[in-house]
Amino acid sequence: IPDDYADQLAMHYSLGNEHERAWHFARIAADRAKRSYANVEAATQYERALESARRLSGVPELERSEVLVELGDVRERAGLFDEALDAYRRAYRLVGNDPIAQGELLLKRAGARERAGHYPMALSETTRAKHLVEGVRSPEAASLAARATAFSAQVKLRQERPRDALRRARAAADEATAADAKGALAQAYSVMAWAHLMLDDPGALELSQQALELYEELDDLVGQTHMNNNLGFLAFFAGRWGEALEYYERSRSGSERLGNVVDAGFVEANIGEVLVNQLRLDEGETQLRHASRVLRASGEIWMATFAELQLGRVLTERGDLDGAEALLRRVEDEVNTLDFVTSAFEAALYLADCAIRKGEPEAALALLDSGSREAGDEASIYAATEARLRAVALAAAGREDEAADRLDEGLSVARGRNLDYEVALLLFLDAELVESSQPDRAAASRAEAAEIFGRLEIRTGLLTAESARP
Repeated sequence: IPDDYADQLAMHYSLGNEHERAWHFARIAADRAKRSYANVEAATQYERALESARRLSGVPELERSEVLVELGDVRERAGLFDEALDAYRRAYRLVGNDPIAQGELLLKRAGARERAGHYPMALSETTRAKHLVEGVRSPEAASLAARATAFSAQVKLRQERPRDALRRARAAADEATAADAKGALAQAYSVMAWAHLMLDDPGALELSQQALELYEELDDLVGQTHMNNNLGFLAFFAGRWGEALEYYERSRSGSERLGNVVDAGFVEANIGEVLVNQLRLDEGETQLRHASRVLRASGEIWMATFAELQLGRVLTERGDLDGAEALLRRVEDEVNTLDFVTSAFEAALYLADCAIRKGEPEAALALLDSGSREAGDEASIYAATEARLRAVALAAAGREDEAADRLDEGLSVARGRNLDYEVALLLFLDAELVESSQPDRAAASRAEAAEIFGRLEIRTGLLTAESARP
C-alpha cells in the first residue's frame, strides 16, 4: 500500500523532482508522524511538502497555509518556538481577510511568543486576535474571543502578575461559559487556580480539578499534562510530596509521549525542587541541570531561572556558599531585568540564606527587607519562609526577642496554610531557641518536627540548626 511507505516515497519523488507526488506523499507522511508525536520527523515532512508546493503552480494558497499551520504546531511542540512563529507568520499571509482564520493564527503566534518568553509581544498578538472578531456574530468568533482573554491571563501569570491574571481569567471564564468554549474555560480555571495559590486565596485545588476534568472531556492531552503538573505543585505545597511526585511523573510521561521536551523540562525542574527539599542532592542536581539545559536551549527563561534557583540551593546545602551566591546573583539580575517579581523575591530569600550561613546576619536582613519591599503582596506564597529566615538572622544577630516574634509569626502562617515543611523547619528552630530556658517545649517541638520530616521523607539524620533553611 503506497501510503504505508509515504515517507520513503516522499523522499524518492522529491529527489526525482516529481513535485506533485512529493507534495502528496510528504503530507501523508507528516500527518502520520504528527499523530505519533514524532514532531521533528513531522516537521521534516511538512517542510518537504512545502518545498514541492513552491515548485508547483496549482496548489491553492489555503492548502499551503494549512500545511504551514501544521508545521508551526509540530515545531512548537518540539520546542522550536522561533521556527514555529515563522511558519505561523507565513500562513497568516495566505489566509486572506477571514477574521476567524487570522485570529486563530494570531493566537498561535502569541503562544509561540509566550513560550519563548516574549510576553509583551504575546499580549499584543492576543489583543489583535480579539479585535479582529469584535462585531462578528458567530460561535467561532465568541470562542476565539474567550480563548484570547484566557490566554492573556496565562501570559500575565507568566509575568508573575497574579492579580491581573486572576482578573483576566475570571473575565475569560464568563466569556467561555457564554460561548460554551470548554477549552477556554479550562485554561481560565487553570490560571485562576495558580493565581489563587500565589495570592494565598482558597479554591486552587477545586479549580485545578475542574480544569483537568474539562481537558479530559475534550481529550486534550496537552492540557491534561499541564494540569497534572499543576496538581503536583499543589500537592507539594501542601506537604503531600509522594502524591506530588506521582502527579509530576504522570505529567512528565505525558509530555514525553507527546514529544514535548520543553514541558518535560518544566516537570523535571519541579521534581528537582522536591528532591532538593528531601536533601537528595545528587538526584535533584541531575534533574535540575538537565531541565536548565533544555529550557535555556528552547528560550523558556521563566522555568529555566526556577531550575537554576533550585541549583543554587543545592550548592548552598553542600556548603559551596560562594558558588551558590554567584549563581543566585546571576539569576536575580536576570529575573529583575525581566520584572519577574516573585522569582526575584525567591532569589533574595536564597541569597539571605547564604548570608546567614556565611555569618552575615545583618546582610541577610537587608536582603530580606529589600526583597520584601520590591515584591509587595505579589509574593505572599513565601511569607512563612521569609519569617523563618528573619528569625534565623535575628537570632544570629543576638536579637532573640525579635527572633521569637518572627518565629511565632511564621508558625502561624505555616500552620494556617498547612505548610508542613515550613512548620517542621520553624519548630526545629524553636527548639534551638528555647533549649536552655524551656527544655520540655524544645523536646516537643523537636519531636513534632522530626515526625514531619520523616513523613516528608527528608533524608537527614539528627536535625541541626543548619537544617532550618529553605
